[in-house]
Amino acid sequence: PDEAEALEGRYSEGILTGETADETAGKPADGIPATDLIRHHEVDLVVNIPKNLSANELERGYKVRRAAVDFNVPLLTDSRLAAAFIDAFCNIPESGLVIRAQDGYGE
Repeated sequence: PDEAEALEGRYSEGILTGETADETAGKPADGIPATDLIRHHEVDLVVNIPKNLSANELERGYKVRRAAVDFNVPLLTDSRLAAAFIDAFCNIPESGLVIRAQDGYGE
């Protein structure tokens, strides 16, 4: 199986949903908190999209989002941005990427 399939098989759904009253939320199947995985750089990207902007929902994933920021793990919190990232990641071949200096992007 490819790496994504292996990850999906190893971790329960909602691995990065944050801390809630449910003891299993925010933890993979082996019981390690998502924040620990982020802290130890076992996660390359965090996608944490709140269902709505209520205080309860924003608080729910705060620890996961905070850990991603604190440990320099890329974080996506917007569904449109996440969809665009996934589309680009899946459809643009590596050979189609050109690396330029930052000042070259205005041209």
